[in-house]
Amino acid sequence: MDKNQATGLILLSAMLLVYLTFFAPDPIEIPTDGEVVTDSIRQKKEEIKQIKEDIVLSDSANTVKYGFFGAGKSGAAQDIVLENEVIKVTLNSQGGTVKEVLLKKYLTFEKKPLILIDEASSDIKETINTSDGLFDLNKLYYQAQKNDTSVVFSIADGAGGRMERVYSLPKNSYVLNYKINTSGLDNVIRQEPIKFNWVDRMKIQEKEISTSRQKATVNFYTTEEDFDYVSEGAVERTEEIPEAPVRWASMKQKFFNASIITDAQFNNFKAYTEVPPNESEEFLETGEIDMEIPLSNLNSETANMRFYFGPNDYDICQTVTEDFEENVSMGWVVFRPINIYVIMPMFNFFAGFIDSYGIVILIIVFIIKFAVFPLTYKSYIGMAKMKVLKPEVDELKEQYKDEPQKAQQEQMKLMGKFGVSPASGCVPMLAQTPIWLAMFNFFPNAIQLRQESFLWADDLSTYDSIMNLPFEIPFYGDHVSLFTLLMTSVTLLNTYYNNQMNPQMSSQPGPMKYMGYIMPFMFLFFLNSFAAGLTYYYFVSTTISVSQQLFSKKFLINEEAIRAKLMVNKEKRAKKGGGLQERMMNKLQNIKEDADTAKAKRPPVGSILKNGKVKKKPKKL
Repeated sequence: MDKNQATGLILLSAMLLVYLTFFAPDPIEIPTDGEVVTDSIRQKKEEIKQIKEDIVLSDSANTVKYGFFGAGKSGAAQDIVLENEVIKVTLNSQGGTVKEVLLKKYLTFEKKPLILIDEASSDIKETINTSDGLFDLNKLYYQAQKNDTSVVFSIADGAGGRMERVYSLPKNSYVLNYKINTSGLDNVIRQEPIKFNWVDRMKIQEKEISTSRQKATVNFYTTEEDFDYVSEGAVERTEEIPEAPVRWASMKQKFFNASIITDAQFNNFKAYTEVPPNESEEFLETGEIDMEIPLSNLNSETANMRFYFGPNDYDICQTVTEDFEENVSMGWVVFRPINIYVIMPMFNFFAGFIDSYGIVILIIVFIIKFAVFPLTYKSYIGMAKMKVLKPEVDELKEQYKDEPQKAQQEQMKLMGKFGVSPASGCVPMLAQTPIWLAMFNFFPNAIQLRQESFLWADDLSTYDSIMNLPFEIPFYGDHVSLFTLLMTSVTLLNTYYNNQMNPQMSSQPGPMKYMGYIMPFMFLFFLNSFAAGLTYYYFVSTTISVSQQLFSKKFLINEEAIRAKLMVNKEKRAKKGGGLQERMMNKLQNIKEDADTAKAKRPPVGSILKNGKVKKKPKKL
């Protein structure tokens, strides 16, 4: 700073001191107890507050001290709103950034307006390195110019230097476009990237906090087309650093996310999550991203930076950017295609003309159960065959009751003679497991079920409760889910009928006979806090399974006809020398007998081979 600049600052400071001493308004007397604060006094106090806020150094002084960005060191804060059919975004000229986002089509579980981020929850810093030092773009004051769909925040120095931060909101979109334009600042901005840091304390929007917290994380997608995320449900601070630059990053909750996206790349990306103890009752989790925005993104038409503030709706997210639908949890890679290409299209189709989602789920259950009924029926036939052969199996068990391994081998031979596979009753049922597990991921994460009621459940996306307990039961919770109770009951009934049809299960010794009943009780504890849509689906599905089983046993399965067919199979296999299963068992038996024979001929341990003869070691005296 030269002598003239120093002199100018001293004079400005002196003028400010004189103004505060001689021209400042008289202080207002604070009313004593019992006095009424009139509207005029309130107005006077507000005027004094505004005057004090307006007493700032002149732009010229700031420019002398801070260079180009000194023009943004002072100003007045002004809220500016961009709004369309689905979202309301409040921006502020102090910072020139997003202050608050309201999702207009959604409410919190308390039926309050759903504010995704606000000043208390979200903090973004964009630090730029200049010839006059480091500046956080979100701490400066900007001049604002707004039209119907966009707003331009700008700083200019009157000498041709200009920076603009431009936001635009298309109609019926959750995407807020964002662009930084500069001109005449080549000698001001250093050739270093903008440091971008975003801390988002994800607000609680759902009733079930524990499950929602497990789903809260930071997702990101790299330029090498790899999707990854910070470990979900982490309490302590957890870090994830990808090897490649990033194209988008999301502060993802169960049903909503706030994201920053580019068609170019963000460099040196780091993501963090944690659940600070003092925020556990107000916020789900704190997500943080730290990265660099290349200077090449400035003034670029191809970088196409933008924010997304909206729902984790698969159809909507698909339209945002590449693989952005990964923010919607559709299950593991094995089951994900079932949800995407089968369950979701079917769900959306029926939801298009049926108002009740409970009825939609019921229809889906019927379609799936009858589609897989051929497999189910095959498993019933397999169990019926095993039941028909139960007398022969019991004879073998009695005959070899002291040789369990021999009894098992003889049972396998018996099955082979009749052409019956012990797995025939369970393999078809296992083939349905992928559908069962796909539903486990679909219903708890389907935003379509959020705050949709059915019967006694007021929200199918979270647990139903017919009774809130005054205490919490470990691994169970502090409430009673009726859909989970009903599902457990019919699952126990289904297990009972399966055991009746499957003699291998009913004839298991001791406690093994009751092992099949343990899983339903595990479901009772495990699923009590899961989405009512899921437990309702399992309840209806298992009820139909029991009905199909009883119907098949009464009208479709003739045990006498099955036994006659097995006898024919036995004769055919006897003429052909047995089936594949029997031949395999015989082969294994021969191998075992050869091994036993070789073992019997083996020299005693401790013998010494000499000239092909066995010589025993002399015993020690």
